[in-house]
Amino acid sequence: KLTDNDLVRSGRGIKRGDILHRIGHTAIVLDNDMTDITIPYRTANCAFCNLRTGPSINDKVVEVIAGNEIVLYISTASNDWGQVQHGNNIGFIAPQYLEPLPKAVATADCWLRKQPKVAKETEVIVIPKGATPGISGKTQKVGSTTWYEVVYASKIGWASGKLLKV
Repeated sequence: KLTDNDLVRSGRGIKRGDILHRIGHTAIVLDNDMTDITIPYRTANCAFCNLRTGPSINDKVVEVIAGNEIVLYISTASNDWGQVQHGNNIGFIAPQYLEPLPKAVATADCWLRKQPKVAKETEVIVIPKGATPGISGKTQKVGSTTWYEVVYASKIGWASGKLLKV
């Protein structure tokens, strides 16, 4: 039974028969073709979305989430509302406001960074060539480089557009 977050979320080192467990999800690995295991991230596709305590507009608002924010999709309620996690908050968002993250392809090994700049202290994890991180839609232009907010191995950060095919 694998519970280490980095191992479970990245898919590295897992093999057929392993049991993956995360709050709200349990999965048994049937095959591992060495591609990344995708944890279901979504973007909140709205100017501002209400994260609610239950799957209804009558439920209390826990947090207001700005558009294009990345949320971790946990499950679907019977009325199609998505149960998600944003930061430390878990709640529900109406289905029309949740979209799967589009994918990019790393054209070379590149760093996922805490901030959109090249500096040792911003390095988080290497995204290997050929990997397909999810992109949120948020970008920042720094000099001649466009940086993309991405999710890779359950980590959210920034990657250089010079090393991604978007």
